[in-house]
Amino acid sequence: MTECQRTESATISRLDSGVVLFEPHSGARIGQEQAVDNNHAISTLAGDAPVLLIARIGGIVHMDRHARELSARYADDHYRKVALVVGNPMSRMLAGFFVGLNKPTVPTRTFSDDASAVAWLLETRSDT
Repeated sequence: MTECQRTESATISRLDSGVVLFEPHSGARIGQEQAVDNNHAISTLAGDAPVLLIARIGGIVHMDRHARELSARYADDHYRKVALVVGNPMSRMLAGFFVGLNKPTVPTRTFSDDASAVAWLLETRSDT
């Protein structure tokens, strides 16, 4: 990892591949304020480039509707692709809400491991 930022609810890193990793702290509760802070940290690390984001959402115990809506709108404007890595029933449910109800317009998929998620993010990098 080359660069890293910490917020109240997560650690955000820019990997050597250019992919941005969003990793919530264990037990994270994300409301609108935390979502704004996290999105700002992601933008700071990405600069002007559209973001390829891997989000390990297993540490989140609560993310309110406003935070999900804000994050989906932010994704539409700033992300190229989003890979959600799930590992427990709560994270699977949260991924379902994010993809099914908030409907980001950028390609968004759910994975059970980082390697598959990163491979998908990078496979069409030049196509998007």
